[in-house]
Amino acid sequence: MKLTVASLLLQPYMNGTRLLAGKKGLSHPVECVSFAEVPSAPHNLLKNTLLLTDVSFFDLRDSDALARTFAFYQTAKVSALGLKLPDGAEPPEDFLRRAEQAALPVLALPADVILSSVISGVSYEIFYRNGYNLYNSYEDNFIQEMILTEQDRQMLVKRARMMGIKVDEYLGVLLIAPQDVSIIPKIHKICKDAWDTNCFICSRNGMVMVIARMQQPFESTRGRLHMRAEELFAHLKRGLPGKSFHIGVGHCYEDVSHVRKSYYEARTALIAGKMARSSRGLFFYDEMGIYRILFDLKNREQLYEIQEETVHRLKKYDAENGTAFTETIRAYFAAFCSVQKTAKALYVHYNTIRYRMERIKALFGWDLMDLSDCVYLYVGFHVDKYLEESQA
Repeated sequence: MKLTVASLLLQPYMNGTRLLAGKKGLSHPVECVSFAEVPSAPHNLLKNTLLLTDVSFFDLRDSDALARTFAFYQTAKVSALGLKLPDGAEPPEDFLRRAEQAALPVLALPADVILSSVISGVSYEIFYRNGYNLYNSYEDNFIQEMILTEQDRQMLVKRARMMGIKVDEYLGVLLIAPQDVSIIPKIHKICKDAWDTNCFICSRNGMVMVIARMQQPFESTRGRLHMRAEELFAHLKRGLPGKSFHIGVGHCYEDVSHVRKSYYEARTALIAGKMARSSRGLFFYDEMGIYRILFDLKNREQLYEIQEETVHRLKKYDAENGTAFTETIRAYFAAFCSVQKTAKALYVHYNTIRYRMERIKALFGWDLMDLSDCVYLYVGFHVDKYLEESQA
């Protein structure tokens, strides 16, 4: 749950803080905290910043200065303004009026508050609500945040530079899913030994995430990532004899804000590869063909609609009426749409399958002898399996 101005005011280190204006902006998210020596200075702020200052605003009586200041605050998407004012001092009425109009919360901090304590408290709360584990390294937390939450690009780029990620680096995600999670520490060691500083590694939900770092020209990075993934797969096979695992590989991207996309590509490749029951164990997103379009993250809402319109309808009818239509269609597709082979697989008579197909057509309008209906249902069954796997 994201930190907002309203929830910030409930924190102990904000005791005694008064809301002077901007009540409508209490729902603004707070993703960063910064200190300003001069309130009207053109700071290079990140989006959704709580801006603190310990100076008076009495020098902002000029209407043009106020207009420029608020234009800056709105452009920078400042979450709220925290003022440490002398006892008995109040900002100009015109300032508060403009803040009210802009829905910019203005917070009057107690005169005896220590701003460094407020900054530390807010920073900790931001970290905590973004899912940071304070027992993990900064690197682990940053990687997980970069992958799993929507972030402001400017903020990501700055923090990526702190991690040593260069402007011309290309990043691609590999996701390793072992059958036995107890081997995760060994996977970490093998990956680190193989790639050293050319990667970042962290674990989450029983999987190991490896972010490959490359500096080749873009046209060669995809091929290079394939080679490195093959090499890593071989290293893991040798280092973990008899152990089962799968690897999904996403695309390479130069923009650090697109690493999240590479993660979901790797995850999709992993799930789709496992669905296909491939014995290879190494799956590349760019080799998925039509499934790249079907399982694109942007299409998630449409996937749920297809699942609801097909498999969920069948399962609900089966549960309420004691039929076996879902099982029949699944077996029919597995038998390459052969009625005879479907009957054999389900240990029923040929005519039983024909009867079920006629009932399905009468009840749902799907003709299993029609190619377009078969394609629609076939996609629906794959979508259902993919969504179940992705939620596991």
